[in-house]
Amino acid sequence: MTSYWLLFLLPLVGLASPIVLAGRARDIAWFILIFASVLFVGLRHQVGGDWDNYFFFSQRLIYEPLSMVLDSKDGGYNLINWISAQGGWGIHGANLFCASVFLGGLAYFCRHQPYPLFAWVISIPYLIIVVGMGYTRQSVVVGLLCCGLILLQKGKGWRALAVMLLATSFHKSALLFLPLGLTMITRSHLIVVLGLLRKGMVSGPILVSVTFVLVVGGVIFFRSADIFYGEFKAYILSDNWHSEGGMVRSLMNGIPAAFLLLNRRKWRELNGESTLWEVLALVAILVVVITPFYSTFADRMGIYLIPLQIYVVSRVPMFIENETLRAGSVVGISTLYGLVLFTWLNYADHAFYWIPYKSLLWL
Repeated sequence: MTSYWLLFLLPLVGLASPIVLAGRARDIAWFILIFASVLFVGLRHQVGGDWDNYFFFSQRLIYEPLSMVLDSKDGGYNLINWISAQGGWGIHGANLFCASVFLGGLAYFCRHQPYPLFAWVISIPYLIIVVGMGYTRQSVVVGLLCCGLILLQKGKGWRALAVMLLATSFHKSALLFLPLGLTMITRSHLIVVLGLLRKGMVSGPILVSVTFVLVVGGVIFFRSADIFYGEFKAYILSDNWHSEGGMVRSLMNGIPAAFLLLNRRKWRELNGESTLWEVLALVAILVVVITPFYSTFADRMGIYLIPLQIYVVSRVPMFIENETLRAGSVVGISTLYGLVLFTWLNYADHAFYWIPYKSLLWL
């Protein structure tokens, strides 16, 4: 368990330090933090509840032709595994790549928050340790989703949509967030494009590129949707599947969501336009409502709502004007997430799959 506590406490020490880094020094510190975290997550060995399934899958791909790999579901993830298998790196190479995408996307997300290191600390107990080291495909989706959400927030809707389409090649459940991307690409964007086309201000190569992206995106979407619908019927809505602790995890997203919605006016004063996050907050509330009936589906959805949790909780100190109380809120929230880690490591039914932590670096 010591390794997991070090992963949590070392950034916490940096958060509590009176030394404030800026400029290049801050960038270097972030690089070291991400690099170390990628090695920790990506080079794990026999860690995580699905380790055996992932391992045997990567071994099987040694003998699969590339055409069959690309034609299967979750083609992006399968391709990474196939390349790693052909190169002799096996599951560790694939995990290292996935950890890089996941943690790179998460770091990009955290660095766009008012208190970046605080946001990172919040993400460690469940998102990094449990999801990142146990749900490899979904973790890549979360990393890409983190990038997509920031792009949407910046008004770069088409880029965000492309990122979300890419995410569907790692896990079909990412399809659930494509409508969000499409919704945030407003009518005004389309009017501008149509206006430029009418005036002849869009060059041939750009038009061909846009058309190519739309066609490929459509093919990926409909193929993925067909596969996802089959899986959805097969086990997500099945009475034979039940996620222990699903309500607790849903509430970890639902409570911050309720906080945002109840303080929407003040939230907009402090953070500006927040329609995107209000929509996600409503989804998080809905997930809490359906959890007693479809716990497995709600649990899967909840993984992709963790960025909302990080976004809201890391901004709670902004609501406190007194500096001492603000610092106290950071300590209190960090302590709460430390308790989450303690409870999970000691009492979760499947925590033994993570304990002890083993790494390829010291086998």
